[in-house]
Amino acid sequence: METSRDQLEAQAPATPTDNKLIDELIMEYLEYNGHVHTLSTFVAETSRGKWAKDARNGAEDQELRHFLEKALVVEEDQSRLPLICRLIRYIRRPT
Repeated sequence: METSRDQLEAQAPATPTDNKLIDELIMEYLEYNGHVHTLSTFVAETSRGKWAKDARNGAEDQELRHFLEKALVVEEDQSRLPLICRLIRYIRRPT
């Protein structure tokens, strides 16, 4: 008996919110660094599909970034640096 991808996705458990945030951070990083093929594979394998692609267009990109900054309690700034890089800088900063 063969199972289609749609059937498998319907049976898959819901992705926890933390995983979704991590997925978005990774996607932003891959996009920033121009890893187009890796990004397309990542999107397909994480079932982020249409929402992830839509979230990368125009104003929605800024809305997504604002949402991630709030969810991660990161100060908003005008930096184009991926949030994951900003988090690493924050962790590594001298105390």
